[in-house]
Amino acid sequence: MKKKTKTYWRHKGCTEAKYQHRLNFPYCEICGKSFCKIEAHHLLTVGAHPQMSNQDCNLISLCVHCHKFGKISFHGSGTDLMAKLFKKKFPGRMTKLRRLALKRKNVNYEMEYLELKKI
Repeated sequence: MKKKTKTYWRHKGCTEAKYQHRLNFPYCEICGKSFCKIEAHHLLTVGAHPQMSNQDCNLISLCVHCHKFGKISFHGSGTDLMAKLFKKKFPGRMTKLRRLALKRKNVNYEMEYLELKKI
């Protein structure tokens, strides 16, 4: 049987972390909506910070509107406005995440995935 790669385990952990985050925060952390489709968004992008992909502190629950489609959204045209709103609502959170990202080197994604599944 072929050995699973680091990337495989990172993706599995990321999927599980997002699932668990949505269970713990079943509402939009920006506008407060619930009973709608909730998506987990990475604050530090997976491309730039793969070591943070399965960290709950790097996730935020968002309704589809705040995530992608609103005038103020994380992926829409209002990303600058969303960044300002985020800083006001969660002061210091991005600084803490960046510091943690610098500390996390040589991550064992398989072990982290298995830890997530225990919860």
